[in-house]
Amino acid sequence: MAYLVLNEDSSPEYDALKWKDEGGKHLIVHRLSVGADCQGQGIAGTLMNFAEKHAPSNGYSSIRLDAFLQNKAALMLYEKRGYVKVGTVVFRKGVFNCYEKIL
Repeated sequence: MAYLVLNEDSSPEYDALKWKDEGGKHLIVHRLSVGADCQGQGIAGTLMNFAEKHAPSNGYSSIRLDAFLQNKAALMLYEKRGYVKVGTVVFRKGVFNCYEKIL
């Protein structure tokens, strides 16, 4: 139905960005995917609710992630949840917006 991958391993491309929370411990969202037949049911929001509750209770001061520029639904999801765009990076697939939410 869906999956979410969380850890502390950021891509080397993140190093060139101007993150707001430089001194804290950062939780990185690497994958958030909802099956096509399950989209539009709030599952992505539920997974992000989990991440946003898990992070501070485990000592993280912010959440960082990137989203493919062509994935308009993902961009809207993160921006609606208060994630702030800090820049862009280029991966094999193309251009990605990078976001951060300070908790």
